[in-house]
Amino acid sequence: MSFIQPWLLLALPLILIPIVIHLVNQWRYQTKPWAAMMFLLAAQSMHRGFARLRQWMILAMRVLAVTGLIFAISRPLTSGVMGLVAGGRIDTTIIMIDRSPSMLQQGTDTRESKLLTGLRQLRETLSNRPSSRWLLIDSANPSPQEFSSLDALIDSPLAEGTSTIAAWPVMFQSALEYIQTNRPSQTDIWICTDLRQGDWQVQNGPWPAIREAFQKLPSPVRFFAITYPAISSTNRSLVVDHVSLDHSADRHEVVLTLRVHRNTSANTNETVPIQLTLGGGRTEIPIELISGVGELKDYRIPIDASVTLGWGKASIPDDDNPADNEHYFVFDAAPDRKTVIFCEQPELILPLQIASEIPNNSKNSSSVQVLTLDMAAQADFEDASLVIWQGPLPQGEFADRLQNHLDRGRSVWFLPSAVMDEVDTVSSTSTSIANFRWTAWHQPTSPVHPTTWRSDDGLLASTQSGMALPVGEISVTRYATFEGDVTPLASLESGSVLLAKLNTPRGNAYVWTTLPIESHSTMAANGISLYVAIQRSIEHGSRMLGNAVNYDAVPIIPSTNNSHSTEPSTQLSSQAVSTNPLNLTPIDTWQPVATDERFLSSERGLHSGIYESGSKLVAVNRPRAEDLVETITGDQLSKLLKGLDVVRIEDSAGSSKKIQQEVWRIFLILMIVALLMEAIFSLPRKQLAPQSN
Repeated sequence: MSFIQPWLLLALPLILIPIVIHLVNQWRYQTKPWAAMMFLLAAQSMHRGFARLRQWMILAMRVLAVTGLIFAISRPLTSGVMGLVAGGRIDTTIIMIDRSPSMLQQGTDTRESKLLTGLRQLRETLSNRPSSRWLLIDSANPSPQEFSSLDALIDSPLAEGTSTIAAWPVMFQSALEYIQTNRPSQTDIWICTDLRQGDWQVQNGPWPAIREAFQKLPSPVRFFAITYPAISSTNRSLVVDHVSLDHSADRHEVVLTLRVHRNTSANTNETVPIQLTLGGGRTEIPIELISGVGELKDYRIPIDASVTLGWGKASIPDDDNPADNEHYFVFDAAPDRKTVIFCEQPELILPLQIASEIPNNSKNSSSVQVLTLDMAAQADFEDASLVIWQGPLPQGEFADRLQNHLDRGRSVWFLPSAVMDEVDTVSSTSTSIANFRWTAWHQPTSPVHPTTWRSDDGLLASTQSGMALPVGEISVTRYATFEGDVTPLASLESGSVLLAKLNTPRGNAYVWTTLPIESHSTMAANGISLYVAIQRSIEHGSRMLGNAVNYDAVPIIPSTNNSHSTEPSTQLSSQAVSTNPLNLTPIDTWQPVATDERFLSSERGLHSGIYESGSKLVAVNRPRAEDLVETITGDQLSKLLKGLDVVRIEDSAGSSKKIQQEVWRIFLILMIVALLMEAIFSLPRKQLAPQSN
């Protein structure tokens, strides 16, 4: 048995209080010999044994009551039948499972993954615990799905691993909406997670609103979090950073850049064999990992001259997590990389145009179209990889067109209007995209510089060689503030945001709070960061052009109109909407080319592999964020769920121990029974009526 609040056990010496009171009460009386009492004592000698026993029973009940109270408030945990009986019967049990690739990490002494361990422990713990409803909310499809029994839920293909990330705020919101709609009398929510930092969105998730909504529910909700935060120090991950087709008169080659990363840096270098599969042939290439990182840059693989569209796979030997040991890719002739710039300030055109026109690869062709804001209604950016908008935020029909651009997996930049001031109305400074709006310009007394920025992922990430971008050299003399649902990517020393990513469900929309002109910043003069950021946005947007589509597996976000529907959606949430702007057929119609076919057809886009969607060839892989191993602590999880009834159990992959449950109710009942018994023993003894002669 263990305790959630073991420090309260320091109060156990308080059980001596009833004993001390009993002894003090006994010392109040002193025995004095008196001859006349001899006969009375002799008459009562037959009752003395019972009276002494009653006093000892009263004392024992008082000690037991104090002990039960101390154990109850210490919140004891136990496993097995005792824990199940103490839990009581509930109406609805919701199981929320992280099916992301990181949950497929296996234990050191066993080949059982975190996910399988969690499912096994849930089965062992809940198999004898009655529940009227069993619901699954998983990271790949957060819509609540009802099952007839616990075994049907655990054994369902919907509980197996996928290549998607986990968005815990979305899963909590889905559970909340189900409870608000169906109003169960009592709900237990079981959480199975490895506490990856990116999945929980500690800094920017809507946790205060979620906590408040759960606290306002009329029926009690209890949370049981089974966590597996351990990170393997020997696991390696493989990712293909870039793939292109060099199909010129004298060359017919696929050009690959890939990277292998180890979770923790090894003391010594190591060599890892990489197996490349392309066009039916296999090649093995050794790559050296230095300080845990190895890179194969611009590796060329000859192909047949007739091949213009194809696919391949890179893989490394199995280790603690087989889910990050391979990466699929597709290739096609490079599409035109087009950028459309809507600019209010003429002096902004040159730096943005130069950074967009010069491609990062001589094989790529780039074009730029510059338009004024009043030309937006007639502008055609259907085939653009990146749209840059500088000026008052768009509204109405054009805002809808930009949203559609994002829905197609393209990129959008928002830069503030140079003439914005604090008296602008909300209608002139806001857009429907992520409820974003500008507020005001600020001019510090002295230039400020970026002090923090995301160097592991995003527009300002370090280069493939590990070299950091010179973001800190940018000097800002004027910046704007804003309101909206964003993820900060770079912040100034004043605490304000320099670069942020709008939290849109689809596409990539970024916000810069300053302008690349001399009166606002040195972004143009120190143009490396600006150039790299623009090229990365163009690169991401161009992935959705042509017949070869490389993108990350994404969860199926529940429909807002039917959030508790038990039918999974057939659209990829971050890349498709009801009109399917990617021109891909629904994923249940995709034809698998190279993937595990045992999964449901409705989940084909959630698992790594190669698929055919009409004339397009689609490569689905895990998101890059899955290779980031940072986890949140137990204290951080407690803060996220502060005010809720939460029990957290930490375990590891392959563990054979059973999940513990709270049994404080048993000790509370024990205390009440002891007090009742003490009251019964304390009742005065019934007097016998005198008999008449």
